Amino acid sequence: MTLTRPLPQQELRDSRPRRRGSRGRTAAALLSVIAGGALSLAFDPVGASLLGPVSIAAFTVAVCLFADTARGGAVLGYLFGFAFLAAHVWWLKDSIGPGAWAAVTFVESLWFAAMGALIPLLRRLPAWPVLVAVMWSSVEVVRPMWPFG
Repeated sequence: MTLTRPLPQQELRDSRPRRRGSRGRTAAALLSVIAGGALSLAFDPVGASLLGPVSIAAFTVAVCLFADTARGGAVLGYLFGFAFLAAHVWWLKDSIGPGAWAAVTFVESLWFAAMGALIPLLRRLPAWPVLVAVMWSSVEVVRPMWPFG
């Protein structure tokens, strides 16, 4: 009788099946866009505050299940951020014009792309859920400072 050693946490995490292929990418992109749109509903004028943590969790799940690389996470993060910001700062179209609204949405979505890119890298570490929460909070502190100072 031979005893087998239990797999370390990293090997267990890497052995989970991943949803690959175009259907998986489409599902991840759709989930990211829906989660971004749902996050905008957590703020005024709707104010469905429970959608905030749910949508962030849905985005994180999409990246964890479907993005093996920082590049894949960045794409999902950009889609999430674009959907969130396009709906969240819609009022900019009326105050500064549609071109400026589009520019703000495109540029600010880069912050979410950066967060999406970091999630697959942080998942390799043992305390990744805590690190993702710290990363998200840190970006939320820094994001209002650029590009508008």
